[in-house]
Parts: sequence; C-alpha cells; structure tokens
Amino acid sequence: MLKALTSGAEVVRVEQALSAFYRTERSSYGLEEIDHDGLPEYVAIVQQFAPRGASVLEFGAGTWRSPLMLHRAGFEVVGCDLFSEEDLAEFRRHVGDAAQLLSYDGHRVPLPDASVDVVTSRNVFEHILHVDSMLSELDRVLAPGGIFVLVGPNWSGPHNAIRALVQLSRGADRYWHYESPWQACVGLLRSVAWDLKVRTDQKPRFLLIEPRMRDGKIHFQDSDDDAVHLCHPVSFRKWFTARGYEVLQFNRFGSRWRALWNGLCPTLATSNELVFRKPAGR
Repeated sequence: MLKALTSGAEVVRVEQALSAFYRTERSSYGLEEIDHDGLPEYVAIVQQFAPRGASVLEFGAGTWRSPLMLHRAGFEVVGCDLFSEEDLAEFRRHVGDAAQLLSYDGHRVPLPDASVDVVTSRNVFEHILHVDSMLSELDRVLAPGGIFVLVGPNWSGPHNAIRALVQLSRGADRYWHYESPWQACVGLLRSVAWDLKVRTDQKPRFLLIEPRMRDGKIHFQDSDDDAVHLCHPVSFRKWFTARGYEVLQFNRFGSRWRALWNGLCPTLATSNELVFRKPAGR
C-alpha cells in the first residue's frame, strides 16, 4: 500500500535506504527488462524543440542506448548518472567517443553554469527525493533560452489504480504498490485528492512516497519499486513557470484512447511529456 512521506525523519530514513541500494546496483538496474521502444519518441521530442548540433545533458542516462541515439540524431551529448566502473566500461564499449560521460555524486552535476543548450531526463524524477534542489541544479547548468525536456511516469494519476484493478482481476499478485483490489480502490480516491492538493497549492507540491521496503531496505523486484516521487505534472509546471520558463509542451500525446484522455485531461495524463524553455535573460 502506498505510504506518503510526511516528515523530515521519514525522508532521511528512505534516503539512507536508497543510498545503500544504489551503491550495490548498477545505474542500469531495472532497465534491461524495460521495453526500449519509447526511446525513438523521446529522441523525437528533443529533435522537435532543439536545433541539430545543440549540446545536450541527459540527466540519468542509465544505459548507453539513449546517449547514443541522441548523438546519432545530431546532438553533442553528455550522459550523467551514478555510474560505476562497470557502467563506464559498458558505456565506452557501446558508445566510444560519441558521447561524454559524467559521474553524478547525487547532489551536484559536474558542469559549469549555463554550459548546455538542452537538459533532458527520462524516467528519472520518480526516483528523486529532493526534487526542488535537483531541478535548481539542472537549471543552473542550462543556458539562457535553453530547453528542458522531462519525460516519465505520472504515478499520481488515476489510470495506475485502474490498471491495478484490471491486473489484479486477471490474477496478478500485484501492480506496483497495489496488492489487492481494495488498495487499488483506495488509490483511485487518493489520486483525486492528490490532484486537488497540487492544483490548489500556490507553490509546487512534490508528492513523496515510501518505496517498496522490507526490514528497512529497498525491496526491489520490478521497475519503479524504488520510486519515491509521484511526479504530478502540475507540480513541475508550477516550478518552471515560477522561474519564468515558457511551457512548450504539456502532456498532449499518444494514440487513440490514450491521446483522447491526455488531450482532455493533461494534468492527469498517463505519463509525462513536458517541455519548457528557459527565459533568455536569466
């Protein structure tokens, strides 16, 4: 069952568990079983809003695949993640000199101020506890007039609870944190409450949850079992617009029923595809 993080002590406890987990896992953990068909669409978003030849920081590169695809699309790419020596060796084996690689210490991106034209991040911010400070750090390295592309799941949306009900009715043991139809029904109601909270707060409200844990440790079995941030799209929009960013794309995407839902209810979208432009004078 989803458990909200409501105190500083809870955040510190989860942060310590995550730190221990990530020290023992490769940066590509959980990615090998993910369908990578979404990568061309991700690269296409960057191509749509950034000129060919632009310098791109991909924050949370994870594996070699997306930096290489961005390079082949005509960008100068820097991949940044919590890379181990094993990660670095695999990256170089696949990518060579096509993209630069930077190790991230969990706090500061090792780049100068205003040094890249584009910041991209795919399936990363659901794993970030200190969202405001991380966005500020990425804003620091993004040049004035630069583009920020953020793609990833919207775990706060009602569709996740609905999917859980469907999967559980078909005999699944669980869907993400939902382990029973009752929990999924509660999750559906909570998604409405989360939406109201984020919409009515004047400041961004980054909704934090406890990852799947057992005996004080991360109990990771499937992708996003370690997710700690629900990634409501309105919280991102409020953060960026408060700093003068222009909203270029806000969750109007997909095909057939997905496109219809996202078009009618972009704040409750099935996932996030967000693009912002930094003001030229900042």
